[in-house]
Amino acid sequence: LYGNIETYEYAAVIVENGTATAYVKAGDIGSIAPGMSVNIGGIRDNGTVREVKKNPVEITGNFDAYAMETGGMKEGDWYYPVRLKTDAADGTYESQIVTEKISPVSFLLN
Repeated sequence: LYGNIETYEYAAVIVENGTATAYVKAGDIGSIAPGMSVNIGGIRDNGTVREVKKNPVEITGNFDAYAMETGGMKEGDWYYPVRLKTDAADGTYESQIVTEKISPVSFLLN
């Protein structure tokens, strides 16, 4: 009964020169907010959502090819940039933005 059940939104993260940006599908952006925890590259809680950009960007042919593969992106798709706070090294990563944490004990008490 210990621990949490977590709900995630999946995103590709690009870290360049210490700046980390996750790319979240337009349809999933409503559940993302500053302060949420982010698992980057398989490491739990090694990032935090800092800012959700108001305008999406279109994925084009000159977008990072590995990020496109990691994030399931296609040319012409629209994704919202989400700025993260993290100490992750420069690179492209899979990530999970934790949108909800539920304690199993809460199911017993309700």
